Amino acid sequence: MDSRALAWFAGVVHTDGYLYFREGRVKELRLRVSEPSIEMLACWKICLDTLTGKRHSLLVEPMYDSRYGRTFEQYLVREGSVSAIMRVEQSLNVIGSSLFYYRPPDLAFKDSRVAGAYLAGVVDGDGCFQIRPRRDAFKPELLLKIASASSEPLKSLQSLLFSQGLSIGYVSLYSNHADLWVYASRRFRRWFEANAADCLTIARKRFKFKILERAPWCLGGGLSLSSKGSPPNVVV
Repeated sequence: MDSRALAWFAGVVHTDGYLYFREGRVKELRLRVSEPSIEMLACWKICLDTLTGKRHSLLVEPMYDSRYGRTFEQYLVREGSVSAIMRVEQSLNVIGSSLFYYRPPDLAFKDSRVAGAYLAGVVDGDGCFQIRPRRDAFKPELLLKIASASSEPLKSLQSLLFSQGLSIGYVSLYSNHADLWVYASRRFRRWFEANAADCLTIARKRFKFKILERAPWCLGGGLSLSSKGSPPNVVV
């Protein structure tokens, strides 16, 4: 599997994946999503199949939401073989990444295309594009927001953005999570289109990025999007 697909896979694991440990040892790797993110899960499954040489099932689980008093479906892919998980880990080590640490691959600091694929995985997992009104200007702000349980992973993302010559944005701290806010300037949008947009797998996020690209009335002007988002290349 090529370096960009590995980087995208790592970005999704770091933001939305789950590693189950028992007695200090990893026992399971899983990704669980709701329906709007099922495209990401399908692409992640292809990557996992390729990395492990196995065919994984896409499971459907009913979940009860007590806030709204209703049951909805979630979708799950899991790998429970320790040896298979370690094969995945060894593959990620090739690009300087790991299942166990939320930080960009070492290769991403040297290769913009790998950096873009990793960032696309992070955005697929826990990011969103926003158009936010400004109090001090007529034009609204274009922003990328990435959420995390703590600020440390977000600082590593800021280091990655800095290595690409992009604005590092700022981190907002809350009682139970942190958010990284990055201004989606014209320079950032050009870089994202060239290096990351083709790896976004979730349709609504690709659509939102297109809106940002085609919004000349916003800060930084517009830029036409020349290619559609598509799953990362998982050809071995």
